[in-house]
Amino acid sequence: ILLLVSTFLKADNYDSAVLKVYTFDIKEMIAKPVWRTTKMAIEQAEKENAGLILIQMNTYGGLLDAADSIRTKILDTHIPVYVFIDKNAASAGALISIACDSIYMAPGSSIGAATVVNQSGEQMPDKYQRSEERRVGKECRSRWSPYH
Repeated sequence: ILLLVSTFLKADNYDSAVLKVYTFDIKEMIAKPVWRTTKMAIEQAEKENAGLILIQMNTYGGLLDAADSIRTKILDTHIPVYVFIDKNAASAGALISIACDSIYMAPGSSIGAATVVNQSGEQMPDKYQRSEERRVGKECRSRWSPYH
């Protein structure tokens, strides 16, 4: 992991001698326990004055409400958040990943489409897909806008 963090830092011109990196894993279904873990990790990183947060991810997705809470927490922190996708970042994992400042992927890993599904795992009608796409797109554009 040290080599990985060093590579990230060199790519973004950080001085690794003075940068504290806080890491945590998302390697299960995105649900309330992952939201709690993420919330506590980001709050701890802020308390420790970390200069970078690194999420190691491998997930096939999960619940939209938990993913949206995680995405919002990432967008609201002042600390840059990087994600390293070890194998998969599907659906809710993709939504979380695009909220991060940088995305890095292991060879052969994949990031998948984020599709709104119901509790049975069936895709919701197009009107729900478009509504969520517009909302997420608007928030992402706001995050990366030079006027933000």
